[in-house]
Amino acid sequence: MKIRQLQFAIFSIIVSAGILIYLFSKVSLREVVEAIGRIPFDWIILFVFFSFTMSVFRTWRYKLLLGASGYHPSVLALFLINLVRNFFSDLLPARLGTLIYVYLVRSRLNIPLGPAISSFAYSFLFDIIGLALILLPAVVVASFGLRSAIVLVAIGLLLAGVSIAILYLLPYVCGKMAQGIHNISLVPFTIREKLNCFLTETEEHLRLSRSQGIYWKVLALSVAVRLCKYLSLYFLLVGLVIPLGYSLQDFPFVKVFPGMCGAELASSLPISGIAGFGVYEGAWAFVFQLLGYPEKVAILTSLSHHLITQVYGYSLGGIALIILLLPFFNSSAGEPMRKQLESRHFWPKFCLGFLSVIVIGILLVPEGGGNTEARTILLSTRTAKTVEQLPVKGRLLYERSEGIYLTDLATGEVTKMVTGGRYPRWSPDGKSFACIRGKYIVHIKLAGNIEKVLAEVQKGKALCFSADGKAVLYTDGRKLKRVEVNSLTQSILPSGGRLMELDMSEDGKLLAATEKTIRGYKVKVYTLPDFTEQSAVRGCSASLSPFGEYVTVNSNDHHKLYLYSTVTKRKLITLAASETAKFDNQFWTNHPDWLVSTAEGDSHDIMVHSVVDGATYQLTFTGDCDRADLFITDVHN
Repeated sequence: MKIRQLQFAIFSIIVSAGILIYLFSKVSLREVVEAIGRIPFDWIILFVFFSFTMSVFRTWRYKLLLGASGYHPSVLALFLINLVRNFFSDLLPARLGTLIYVYLVRSRLNIPLGPAISSFAYSFLFDIIGLALILLPAVVVASFGLRSAIVLVAIGLLLAGVSIAILYLLPYVCGKMAQGIHNISLVPFTIREKLNCFLTETEEHLRLSRSQGIYWKVLALSVAVRLCKYLSLYFLLVGLVIPLGYSLQDFPFVKVFPGMCGAELASSLPISGIAGFGVYEGAWAFVFQLLGYPEKVAILTSLSHHLITQVYGYSLGGIALIILLLPFFNSSAGEPMRKQLESRHFWPKFCLGFLSVIVIGILLVPEGGGNTEARTILLSTRTAKTVEQLPVKGRLLYERSEGIYLTDLATGEVTKMVTGGRYPRWSPDGKSFACIRGKYIVHIKLAGNIEKVLAEVQKGKALCFSADGKAVLYTDGRKLKRVEVNSLTQSILPSGGRLMELDMSEDGKLLAATEKTIRGYKVKVYTLPDFTEQSAVRGCSASLSPFGEYVTVNSNDHHKLYLYSTVTKRKLITLAASETAKFDNQFWTNHPDWLVSTAEGDSHDIMVHSVVDGATYQLTFTGDCDRADLFITDVHN
């Protein structure tokens, strides 16, 4: 048996690891951390509020069930036990951790095993019934696909039916097991006696709870528990997708609720492993893609959402467990008192409490429901008298009429790198760059200033490095080509049109390009490696933020730069210059908060802009600079 259990544990770990490896092949850990860091505080408050009220209603339900057996423990102690129960529920596979409730009720509240098991069993069954009561109408309202709806309705009905059957048969089953335990001769007599006492006591308290007539009250509290739980998870999800350009209307509760249920049910399987990691995220990503959401959004939210809830639950549960285990903390439920726990005032108190929670929750929702409109940031030029006063440090590449220049922002030193070159672009590691020089694509290593010709072009306009830095993509007329830096192997990539600007995301999954058409310029975003056109917006100055969340589009009058979400294709941020200022050839740096541009007017110089607060600094002063690329090594206030 031990070998079989070990084999199953190894299999579970392999499955979980395999799912996580696949998911992290689609998004990076850095993207997950960035997504968590961008959650608006309003949605964090909503998540915490409904999570807290869920624990309050669950504690109320435990108190009601224990009271039916005549035990009246401290509300504070029971609340702390509930937090610890939530902690262990997420930690162990198949929700086995919830059994910690029985242990703590016995050890810290001095309540016998019978009423502890009874309250646990009823809570478990009513949780399933409450989930089914919410799931069924949600699926009916959502109607997101006949086949999927039928499957979920069937699951909901099955869960409800099985739970109700067990609910009514459980006392009878315990009684029959207590009678039959004596007939198992293979079990020692002392153990049979203990099992008989345990099952008899459990049957007594199960029947006692039923005779108290509290089923409807327990059901009402169970629905409140489930609703508050999934509202907390829902608002956390909304907080994650709002910065991606979505709104509350794009993620209606009735539509995403089945997706969250699917992940929760998957994490309850024995194969889910420790803390449900892997299986939970896999189920979430799969169901959310079935619901019609992009793969990257489904995977990114699955990883970041689960990570937040686990850290939150473990933190609260750990603190509660420490308090419960302190020597001076000892609570007792007292001697059993055979009286009805809840008076006739239960329903007014429940209705008032439940309505108060809903009203407060509605008031906490941000005005407009989180609708995302383009946020305008006015660019403000600030003078740095010395290079030490610049908020960024790094190496700035740019073209002038004589060639390619490099300015070290840490020292102010200016070096001419290439004579007659244009369109310089840094490699991902900042140790080399490529440019167009005459009819050649040239690669230059900074160490030793080693120059290497990569390819010959007839009509070269733009280039960029691949995400791994091993190749350079470049345009040659209407063709987009790729050349390997080491082997010089060339290939033609499947993209049409005359491309004038190129940029690739850090993970290599997106390519932004400016295409020149009869009607003017368009910024296009392609998904790689299949070069599927994802979006197209009129404008120029195509570049991608390092993680690929935004693409830049210069306005026709060159007074504004728009930042579009590559996921939702919506305009999220506008960087607005003054009425007299114009800028062009904007390009994102390797840092998500900074990009560079060329100031247009009597002179052309390089500026660096913060996409957070609009702070702008002039980096060159010769009046003939263009097409900059800044590799940032340090940012400070």
